[in-house]
Amino acid sequence: PDPALLPDLGPVIARVSGQALTSSYLDQPVLPALDERLRAGWPFRPEELTVVDGAMDALDRVAQVVVRLGDRVVVEHPAFPPVLDLLEQLGAVTIGVDVDDEGMVPEQLAAALDQRPVAVFCQPRAHNPTGVTMSRRRAKVLADLLQHHDARPIVVEDDHSGDIASGKLVSFGQRLPARTVHVRSYSKSHGPDLRLAAVGGAGDVITAVANRRLLGPGWSS
Repeated sequence: PDPALLPDLGPVIARVSGQALTSSYLDQPVLPALDERLRAGWPFRPEELTVVDGAMDALDRVAQVVVRLGDRVVVEHPAFPPVLDLLEQLGAVTIGVDVDDEGMVPEQLAAALDQRPVAVFCQPRAHNPTGVTMSRRRAKVLADLLQHHDARPIVVEDDHSGDIASGKLVSFGQRLPARTVHVRSYSKSHGPDLRLAAVGGAGDVITAVANRRLLGPGWSS
């Protein structure tokens, strides 16, 4: 268009913050203010923290770092069906552990650990499809099993409902911070189109997820 027909942008530009409007590929993927807010509400002190595009994106990226073809992985029974599909795509062998009114059944988890799984996938509250929230008493028993068994699997916690869940969150990361990856989704609390989930915990896993993501989307909007 003819510049003479355009409005004067000088006053508008003068009000724009001096901060760069675009990100650098070398920037941290989590804005400092968001990082501070996430850490303040995290159930344990995470070694590293990043954000991805929703809980399933988080589970997918974590699983690709942790699980290899033929690895055994513990899942809850019943489990969220897409997680089973994801692990099948990776060629994992799933070991189901029944869920009762307090969470995973300890005796079955103990037997599953004897098969030396590389990971344990669980939903600590608002379990889909049963709605169960793991009790603090059960979490202590399960954490003892995980802590003292020489299999030493990574625990992947899917807190898909976040703070809108009515159950109180109990995390294995309070006992096993270096072996726990906690996923906190904000799609249900802030709207499904936000597509944002935070992932925090075991530093080696989170760093690998963030580094691999640089070869794809890089960061969330």
